[in-house]
Amino acid sequence: MRHASEEIFFSLMSEAGFATTDTIPFPLPGEDLVGKETVFVHLYRYETSDHMTEIALNSPCVDFSR
Repeated sequence: MRHASEEIFFSLMSEAGFATTDTIPFPLPGEDLVGKETVFVHLYRYETSDHMTEIALNSPCVDFSR
């Protein structure tokens, strides 16, 4: 996380039924004086639960090519 406010994202993902399966460090190039930075890529999987009993599908896409 780069900002404390990003914790909201992780909370919302958890509430929606997603669980972190892995966190991969990804080093970014940087200048020697400033220092290199590492970001973390989070991998998720969806966990079905009792609190989500119905899934509403998206509306079909409209074909504008005609």
